[in-house]
Amino acid sequence: MNKTHTLISRRLLPILAALCLCVSAAAQPAKESEPTPKQKSEATRLRGALAAALGEQFEVARDRLAQRSNWHGGGLYWLAHLRAQRAGEFYIRYKYRYKDHVHPQDPLYTFVEHQTLVRVGPRGCPRQPQYNFICVGDTIILPVVVNDYTEHTFSLASQPHTPSNETSETLGRPLEDAGLYRAEVPNPANQFLHYLGSRAFYSPHRAPGYTMSFYATFEAARPGSFNLSVGVSSMPVVIVEPGTPITVLSSREDVHGFTERFSSNSGNSYLTTPVILQPGDRLTLQYHGYSVRGLSAGGEDREALEASVKDYPPSIILLPFNVDPAQDFNEWIVEFLPPPRRE
Repeated sequence: MNKTHTLISRRLLPILAALCLCVSAAAQPAKESEPTPKQKSEATRLRGALAAALGEQFEVARDRLAQRSNWHGGGLYWLAHLRAQRAGEFYIRYKYRYKDHVHPQDPLYTFVEHQTLVRVGPRGCPRQPQYNFICVGDTIILPVVVNDYTEHTFSLASQPHTPSNETSETLGRPLEDAGLYRAEVPNPANQFLHYLGSRAFYSPHRAPGYTMSFYATFEAARPGSFNLSVGVSSMPVVIVEPGTPITVLSSREDVHGFTERFSSNSGNSYLTTPVILQPGDRLTLQYHGYSVRGLSAGGEDREALEASVKDYPPSIILLPFNVDPAQDFNEWIVEFLPPPRRE
């Protein structure tokens, strides 16, 4: 039995090793392939068409073709870096003829239109990159899906910048300050981010039960680059000098597909993990949460549950700055982040 077992094991080892290599290779993002001359020519045309549509509102500072790996969902994109030249609210649209590979004779859509809203405030304004709210001098990367679609066209609609976009009410500070439990906790990131306090939110379920979510709020104090961990949340943080131009990836877009007889609306998100702040900006992160099923004997006391935030202080950890290019859409933004700085 021992000899047979040993013989089988020796025969299986090479097979198992090969399988492990295959699985490991499949789990790795594929390298980008070099664009073809035809694709490069189309990229040149796209740049000219987009620049003409944007006029003096944005400068097409640079562009490139980027192939998403199958690991990340695939797709060929043209990435246009748009440097904001004027304040305002801009609806950037592009449309293309859709190619349906499943039903080419009866396509789901004939054309697809993507629309991105970009709000631009004056130079040095309080930003909200997660909502495509940037400042004059900043650059936003606009992803344009290429694949084997054709007839791409661009257009721009705009309206004046509204100063109320810069108020603390719009930026959510009253909401962030309301109900904060301000007991001090150890904060190794204090030189960069001041801890302001924490709060808990009660969310009832449709079925009996509820979810509690706990959040910590910080205020950027001085420039630096680091990773911040607070329980369930961990992310790279970059704090820049006030008014320093930054480059961000457009966070979302609306998508409208249509034929003569049918249309539908959806959206795309281009998430990245780094957070870019300037002194005075706020950052709120979830650090704890739990759910309860069913009703308790005495029912739920929302005020008491939310007051329990005092029993769950956040654990703040300061880590070296690190951005994983393979996570989300970081590969499109990582080389354009401000250089790491930690004093």
